[in-house]
Amino acid sequence: MRHSSAAAAVVVAAVVAAPLGASPAAADTRAASREARAAWAPYCEDRSGNGYPCGQWRLIMRDSRTVIVRDALTRAADGDGAPLYGEAPFAVSADGRWIAYVRASDHRMVVRRAAGGPVTELPASLTPKSRGTGDMTLRLSPRGDRLVIDHTTGRRPGTIVTVKTGATVNIPAGEVPQTFSADGDELLTARNLSDNTMVLTVRRLDGGAPVKRRPPQAVAAASVFALAADGRNLAALTPGDYDGAGPPRMREYDLVGDELGPSIKVAVKRGYHPAVAHYRDGDRLAVLAYEDESPAGHAQLIDLETATGAVTQRDHYPVKKNRYTVRLAGA
Repeated sequence: MRHSSAAAAVVVAAVVAAPLGASPAAADTRAASREARAAWAPYCEDRSGNGYPCGQWRLIMRDSRTVIVRDALTRAADGDGAPLYGEAPFAVSADGRWIAYVRASDHRMVVRRAAGGPVTELPASLTPKSRGTGDMTLRLSPRGDRLVIDHTTGRRPGTIVTVKTGATVNIPAGEVPQTFSADGDELLTARNLSDNTMVLTVRRLDGGAPVKRRPPQAVAAASVFALAADGRNLAALTPGDYDGAGPPRMREYDLVGDELGPSIKVAVKRGYHPAVAHYRDGDRLAVLAYEDESPAGHAQLIDLETATGAVTQRDHYPVKKNRYTVRLAGA
């Protein structure tokens, strides 16, 4: 079964690319595009018909050309290094300029520009050989300067890494990272409680006291969150009806004042559902929607005016027919 980044975001926008190892100067001599729209891995089946990611991770650049990330691990591995059926962790920043992945040769976590160039190695302790990479997911901050590592089992604490220094901060086990703020200085996490409610926490990465709130159900039911640069204004997006009868909706919520705004229609194409959202320029929301029903799969990027619901389309593109998984920019 193929997996989409939209699904990962729930259980969780932005170009010539140089080949891996090419210098930034070499990239400068080609077309101006340096941003990746998404990353994807091809689909293969074994003799029993079980699907798995194969080949190498590929970037869909803003100018539609493909860049192969030749040194990235494609299939997750267990603690003994044996390949698993799921994909290895991979992330693209919201601005499309940075990617994070596990290097195949030594399972070291690295970050580099999407357009090519040298990698920044992160601490080896982030990918301990004894645990493997099967339960790891990655999310880059909007500008690629921070990386959050989550563990889907929920039994291990997550980790926030400052890319430049390698400094790390742990997130309590059970708190699921949702999104960075627009400036990357805060991280929103969610913890589901036994009474079917949720606690949202804004963790200030400068060391300030976290903000915790049990939001109303209209917010807790959201599939996608966006956090403003102030660390308090939250956009909560629900997917709408999958038969297309009801469109996705967005409501803003003040985490500090506990105030809920009106429900706003998110006017994306029929059959598309929000997968990623980020605040742009204060009162505008960049919403990346995805549909996985057509053979190729398509993504649509819009700007949504949060006060009026007015929409401006910024991008629309297909992914690939033979995809196993997709990582949209910012997811």
